[in-house]
Amino acid sequence: MKDLKEINVIDKEGNKIKIKLIAMFKNTLNNRRFMLYTLDDNTDLVDIHACEIKEKDNKLSLESIIDEEDWYVIQDAIRKLCINYE
Repeated sequence: MKDLKEINVIDKEGNKIKIKLIAMFKNTLNNRRFMLYTLDDNTDLVDIHACEIKEKDNKLSLESIIDEEDWYVIQDAIRKLCINYE
């Protein structure tokens, strides 16, 4: 996974972290938005992380996925990315 867009985010402790954006998408059944990203550098084998994108007071936050239905949507998105990457 090369040429990924880098984004700076602030974690809960206030630390700035660089993440690499893999994909953003919406679950059309519940209109929730998600992001797939990695923290890995310069490798074709990466750990993929997922989070929900929420907006509050004109600010975006990245939240943990807690809904089982959302996990199915995310797993499907990862499968499709892997098929398209081959």
